[in-house]
Amino acid sequence: MELEQAIRKLVREEIAAALAERDRLVRLVAIRCAALRLNVSRSTVYALIGRGELRTVTIGRRRLVPEAALVEFIESRR
Repeated sequence: MELEQAIRKLVREEIAAALAERDRLVRLVAIRCAALRLNVSRSTVYALIGRGELRTVTIGRRRLVPEAALVEFIESRR
């Protein structure tokens, strides 16, 4: 019984560590996904980017929006 509890505790700790690591990673979404999340068109997202209202990162030829930038944009509109 003690072994089972020790294993369960270890598994819980490993899961918690994995989830914490996942939350530290920067999540990036495509322009299309950002538009869907904001419930606007892709053109509107590009306009927001052009005006400096929405941050992006470029990887190769792809322009991506950090999820944190979406949250910041929404919070700035409240």
